[in-house]
Amino acid sequence: MWRSAALALLLVAVPAAAQQAVPELYPETAEVRPDMPFDLSPEQQNAFDEFVSPPAYFGAFAASRDGAYGWFYNANDLATAQDFALNYCETSRADGPVPRCVVIATVVPEGFAGPAQGTLRHKAATDLAKLRSSRRYSGKRAMAASGGGAYGYVYNMPTRKSAEREALYLCERYAKRGTKDLPPAPCNVVWISR
Repeated sequence: MWRSAALALLLVAVPAAAQQAVPELYPETAEVRPDMPFDLSPEQQNAFDEFVSPPAYFGAFAASRDGAYGWFYNANDLATAQDFALNYCETSRADGPVPRCVVIATVVPEGFAGPAQGTLRHKAATDLAKLRSSRRYSGKRAMAASGGGAYGYVYNMPTRKSAEREALYLCERYAKRGTKDLPPAPCNVVWISR
């Protein structure tokens, strides 16, 4: 069992009348779930060892039989981590008839059963909990996040619309600088105060 100082929130949909997300805490520990259909090369194994030391959810490691590999971690959802890992692997892969990259391991919260979306990595989850509960934040508050791990939040805004717009702006700015050669994952509002 791998351990990670991580905390995530599951954002559960609630009736439209409530217009709020209800957070559910994940345990602080992470687990690596390997599914290796072939033996890794020494270079791939070294990269994999680095990827899981210590593991950070949500994460994925992809590899191909020709020696290519790629990984991504600290994503806000498992699907995005898998997509980014596959894309990084494919960009390092030699062209040819060799089978393409496949996800060979994922990192998730201990006991995680799904869903693959609607989650936040530990830092974003902690900031959202503070934003929701702290009395020191006044005015309208909002948080936006992308599957790739980017997020932005604001407080002391005069209206819900301005809070939403500014949170999206901050998230998108953060998303643009965090994904090497890949396009950033889109940002969405995950919480806004009433």
